[in-house]
Amino acid sequence: KAYLDFFEAIISLHSITEQKLIKRLKNPQPKFVMTSMLVSEIINAYMRNVAMKAYSALNPGITNYKRDYRPTTDHKRQLKGLLTDIVAFKDYCVVFDDGFTKFNPFDKLSKLGENCDFNDIYYYHFAKENNLPVVTHDKDFNYSDITIITANRRLL
Repeated sequence: KAYLDFFEAIISLHSITEQKLIKRLKNPQPKFVMTSMLVSEIINAYMRNVAMKAYSALNPGITNYKRDYRPTTDHKRQLKGLLTDIVAFKDYCVVFDDGFTKFNPFDKLSKLGENCDFNDIYYYHFAKENNLPVVTHDKDFNYSDITIITANRRLL
């Protein structure tokens, strides 16, 4: 709920028309940064952890995403709705080239471990390189030299 409220608040800033208030705000119309990896993560996380989970609760034989859930009409309907929602947010996003070749993933592989996955390292370096905050609930995304916006008390 905290994250939904946060995203709604960001979006509502785009409808402010009062000039005095706009002048007082540093950045009256902030945008979400969108990278190719983030789009992929949003789609995969939603489809597996929300859509398939809800569907499999009513259809107990659905256990494998690609084999069981992807061929269903529910998957097609959920995916279409999700993609429509993502496109509807395009005015509130700025698409970034994530500079994957500059990131040099082979140098980062040695940093993977029990408490850190590849995406964490990727987002950390992307945020640091572009001086951007990260919004996350991921309890192991623990980097002190970038701004982290979170409702996860373990990260505060």
